[in-house]
Amino acid sequence: MKVVRGTFKGTGAALYLGLGFVPDQIEVQNLSSATLECLRWDRDMARGASTLQGVRDSAVGLGGSNAIPNVEALATLGIEEYWGGDELAAASTSHLVRDPEWDKRAAGTGNVINMWTLGSVGNKTGNVNAELNTTYVGVGSEIDIQNPYCHAPVRYRITALTSNGEQANEITLNAAAPSGVITRLGPIYDWTGAAAGVVMPKGVVINEISDVNVAGELCRFAAYLFED
Repeated sequence: MKVVRGTFKGTGAALYLGLGFVPDQIEVQNLSSATLECLRWDRDMARGASTLQGVRDSAVGLGGSNAIPNVEALATLGIEEYWGGDELAAASTSHLVRDPEWDKRAAGTGNVINMWTLGSVGNKTGNVNAELNTTYVGVGSEIDIQNPYCHAPVRYRITALTSNGEQANEITLNAAAPSGVITRLGPIYDWTGAAAGVVMPKGVVINEISDVNVAGELCRFAAYLFED
């Protein structure tokens, strides 16, 4: 089985997600929404007319009851296969590929971000040694920190950010990380707009534009390819 997962910024318009393969199963979820709307599609759903493009569900229950899930079959405006091969004449925000610059310690600013300083254990806060480029790095970014108490870097996540992160306690992590060397600083969005000249890989088209793929909101996906 092959699994590819990651995050992207919702567009509010149909988008092409270049995975490198057409999945047998995929789910896409809006992490910015309080009701966590989710699209689910698999190749067997696509064999039914009413679920041709999967289903959409939400944490908000039918009739206002949280005990009953809200699920909608999608004949259209869901997810469908994309067989790739399109060469982009210009940079595109509707065609997403994995960000080739997976480490954002420089992030186009010229600053080399390589040290983490713990400020407050109780608040899980601290700072880095230079300004973050918040176009690329922010809430949702993963940060790998090597410290004297572990043999390998530990992966943390940025859960809150004040300003640019270089001053004391401007960054909140999911856990209190001891001061140490930063070995990787990941992007907010793992999949970003493709550059001109890119030949799009296979993947899916996300046609839904209202509840999950909302403009400017953080979305996650997990795509699976099974052995037949």
